Amino acid sequence: MIPDEQIKIKPKAAWKVKGEKLLENYYWIGMMSIVTFYALFADDIRILLLPKGADMTLDVLTIIAILLYLIELVLGVICIEKYFMSFYFWVDFVSLLSMIPDVSFFLDAFEDGIGGAGDGADIAKTGRASKVIKIVRIIRLIRLLRVVKLYKQVKTGQKIKNQKI
Repeated sequence: MIPDEQIKIKPKAAWKVKGEKLLENYYWIGMMSIVTFYALFADDIRILLLPKGADMTLDVLTIIAILLYLIELVLGVICIEKYFMSFYFWVDFVSLLSMIPDVSFFLDAFEDGIGGAGDGADIAKTGRASKVIKIVRIIRLIRLLRVVKLYKQVKTGQKIKNQKI
C-alpha cells in the first residue's frame, strides 16, 4: 500500500477549472435549458403556427442552438473528467446531431438528393416520411434526457453549495 504522502494528485489546469465552472454555472444551465426546450418544440410550433416566411429566422436560431450544443460538448470533453464516451456524452452528441434535420435547408437538400420523379417515388417518400416521424419521436426522447441531465446538474450544484455553507 502506498503511503498518503507519496500519492501526488496532479492539479487541474486553471483553464480546465474555469471551463468546468462555466458548464456548472446556473446561468449556463438555464440558457441550455431554454435551448433544449427550443430544440424540443420549435419545429412543431413552426409547422403548426408560423408562416413559411419564418423558416429562415428559425433556421438561424436552430443553428445557434446547434453551436451552443457543440460548445457544451467540446468543453465537456476537454474540461470534465470521464465525460468523453459517458452516457451523458452520447445524450449530448445525439441531441446535437438530431437538430441538423430541423434546419429546413439541410432537410430540403437531403430530400432533393433522395427523391426522383415518378409514381413510385411518391409512394417511397410516404414510406420514408412515416419512418422519419418514428425516428423524430425517438430523438425527442433523447432530447428529453438532456432535460434530466440539466436537472441533475442543478441538484448537484445545490448540494455542493449547501455543503460549503
